[in-house]
Amino acid sequence: MNNRWLVAVAATGWLIFLGAGSIFAAPLVVDESSSGCTLTGNWADNRGHNDEGKTFSSEGLVGGDQHYTSSHGKYRRTGKETAVFKADLKPGKYRVEINWRRSENRSSRVTWEVRHVGGNTKKTINQRGSSSGLSWFSLGTYEFGETGGEVAMVDDGGQSASVDAVRFTPSDEPVSDNDATLDDVLNGGNTKSNPAGDGPKAHVFTKDGSFKITACLMTRGPAKLVVKKKGSDGKETVWMEWARENDKDPSPCKVEGKEIPESIYEQNPGDFSPKPVERSLTGKKGESVILSLEGDFGGENPTLEATEE
Repeated sequence: MNNRWLVAVAATGWLIFLGAGSIFAAPLVVDESSSGCTLTGNWADNRGHNDEGKTFSSEGLVGGDQHYTSSHGKYRRTGKETAVFKADLKPGKYRVEINWRRSENRSSRVTWEVRHVGGNTKKTINQRGSSSGLSWFSLGTYEFGETGGEVAMVDDGGQSASVDAVRFTPSDEPVSDNDATLDDVLNGGNTKSNPAGDGPKAHVFTKDGSFKITACLMTRGPAKLVVKKKGSDGKETVWMEWARENDKDPSPCKVEGKEIPESIYEQNPGDFSPKPVERSLTGKKGESVILSLEGDFGGENPTLEATEE
């Protein structure tokens, strides 16, 4: 196996740096700034390597740092960023957990891939929220062989994604679903997405209530998203719409015909970027919400989701 430094978390909570070849039963953590992680593409970090040139909070981060994909300036994402974490492990079953810097402008669809004895399993993570200390998120339990453990962030979902660390903990738990095509949306439970190219999707109100609609029109070419409400009489009404010609188009999202100014912002002169919009759409049992997302996205991954509240 290649020589690399890994990080283990002792029972005291202190970080212990171990050299290659160390085999132990305690949890093993690979930090994104260690040689156990390979970053490809264009990444910013919280230690001054970002478009603002600032040092940001290290709260809740292993080793005090993180890397993240950005939408601006010198550190603008290419859409092909990956982060591959490798660990020298004794063959066996391990619970795999990840940590990242949570914030409200993070991507809601960050794809991770666990490469294990049973194949490659993909999990899609909602990274939005607020950070309040170190918080490990489980991707499941998997069996690893002689080549050790390998976990990778393979898609940032078209928005800012954060990577900090991966933890491998020996486990007697049953292994997780080894379906190589598995694509769960975690940290959101009942999130229903409308990937570009799938055509319109309808979500029916199972009771009087509401759907939380999340939209972010990331695109490099002409694109449009529309949310319609369909009544019990079959009549369709446009509730939300957003159209942009390219990644510099300042056009904002509209809800019920009113512009949402905070849905678009100018990071630098002439450089406009969308921000996620979340609004609740109420309806009665039997009515439906129709989501439509289409366009020439140019490698970007726009978001349009409906979650029954």
